[in-house]
Amino acid sequence: MNFIYKFLFILIFTFAINMPSNAETKSPKSIYSSEADPKVIEIIKKLKGKKELIRTAKLESKVLYNLPFRRKLKLVQDISIEKESEIHIRIFAIWKIKIAEFFTKDGQIIYQRLGKKDKIRNIETFNLKIFNKHLDLPLTTLELNNFLLGMNIDTFDNNGYKYDLKNNKLIIFNKNNKCIVDLKTNEIEKILVDDHRKMEINYSRYTQIKEHKIKLPLYVELKTDTFTMQINIQNDIIINNKI
Repeated sequence: MNFIYKFLFILIFTFAINMPSNAETKSPKSIYSSEADPKVIEIIKKLKGKKELIRTAKLESKVLYNLPFRRKLKLVQDISIEKESEIHIRIFAIWKIKIAEFFTKDGQIIYQRLGKKDKIRNIETFNLKIFNKHLDLPLTTLELNNFLLGMNIDTFDNNGYKYDLKNNKLIIFNKNNKCIVDLKTNEIEKILVDDHRKMEINYSRYTQIKEHKIKLPLYVELKTDTFTMQINIQNDIIINNKI
């Protein structure tokens, strides 16, 4: 009799551990399918609308770079953005002395530093290491602008986008990119990029831009395997020439 009980126990236990859970078998749904959750569609519409609304922006930020060998660099940056293609950043030491300037012009990236020769690169091969050799991360100008404005660095126009709902989060997948939205705020909380680059972007401390009925993050963080960039944006954010 004991043998039978043991046999049944082993059989049930083996079946239980090999049976896939609902979470494992549940596959992400297409954002644009007829089965898509209406709430998800509404959130995506809101996020896309924010991107389309912002044409220009001006931000002032305090930036902390954590570099290899425990090096830290603190700067103040005045940022002017024309979202689709242009950016102009004035860089100051913490005592407000301008030490560098970075801008796009005629398809080129130009980095001017106090007392040093200008660095000029093709805009199509832009890499953050133009600022410092340790900041090795290729980005397009549009990706950089979206990152600074607390948006998904991709668009949501590709039919390949899928989503899942888990632990009060909306997780949006596209190839090797993952965008995580907090369902309590309906704002982007985290972006994970795992293509030829590996990076994590975090957004928090969203503030209301009343004139436009949108929220933008006052804290933006970029993390890679070799460096971290932490950006604290000041309250006076100018969107489309309105604070």
